[in-house]
Amino acid sequence: MAMLPYVEKSITSTTYAGAAGTAVLGNSKMRSEGLGDIRVGGTYGLMHKERSQLLLNMTMSLPTGSITETGTMLSPMGPIMTRRMAYPMQLGSGTYDLMPALSYRNGAGRLNWGAQLRGIIRLGSNDEGYSLGDETAVSAWASYKPALFYSYWGRIEAARLGRIDGRDPLIIGPMQGGNPAFQGGDAVTLTAGVDFTLQDGPLKGHMMDVDAGLPIYQDLNGPRFGTDWVSGVAWRKMF
Repeated sequence: MAMLPYVEKSITSTTYAGAAGTAVLGNSKMRSEGLGDIRVGGTYGLMHKERSQLLLNMTMSLPTGSITETGTMLSPMGPIMTRRMAYPMQLGSGTYDLMPALSYRNGAGRLNWGAQLRGIIRLGSNDEGYSLGDETAVSAWASYKPALFYSYWGRIEAARLGRIDGRDPLIIGPMQGGNPAFQGGDAVTLTAGVDFTLQDGPLKGHMMDVDAGLPIYQDLNGPRFGTDWVSGVAWRKMF
């Protein structure tokens, strides 16, 4: 498996006049985009009996995404400042990250189900003097395939993301996300989606996925950004 991500992020922030003012001075919009962290890895089958499978996935994330992205924002005192953007706005982790996962799959008839335990282990600190928090997550899912070319699925996942270790000395100022202690936390997310497998034409065998999710529990290290909802569209081809 190899993944070459292209990442685009944007944020709009409101600046209040003065160090502790309540009058709105103006808004700032910052944006970062570019190559993210490349991932390479593989999956090894530990057990395969009829429809029951136990799989071990080992993936390495390479530090190809930028962690020095800058943007302009309105200062509480009035001037426009150019600063290094907050940690969530950077395009990569800056570290080599080990991403192991252990998955179990089974099924009967048109119904399939499974569970997964996965993690992200940061291997050292990056060139700017910090490392993002390690992550641990456990999930369970089920899918139903009423026809050959599509299936419905749902998943529940509980994840814990640690705080940032260290600090980038150039990420400073009164901006949300700029404090390394206000990163990470616990979350439980419900996601549902539908998969389509194309049956004819030049894209025969290609798979399309559309999904949406909502957090049902969040206990964040903050104040920090929470998640309102998530959505995704995927296109896959198995070889």
